Amino acid sequence: KCPRRLLELRFREITGKSILEDILEIRIEQAKLLISQSADDWETIAKSCGFNSVQAFRKQFIAMTGVSPAVWRRKRKQ
Repeated sequence: KCPRRLLELRFREITGKSILEDILEIRIEQAKLLISQSADDWETIAKSCGFNSVQAFRKQFIAMTGVSPAVWRRKRKQ
């Protein structure tokens, strides 16, 4: 058994990022796929990617990509 803090420290040593940062990266990558490959609404996509609200999803998406999910979708349809 490994204490949580030790796990977090080792994870950061190996990957250069926190466990939460890694999880959020994976969620946003999944969201990018769903946005590009489906016409699902934002609530469906947010829930599918583990976000509790569309607002939290949108905020994190913008923070990680620099654009809103709507802009991402428009750019992928061009």
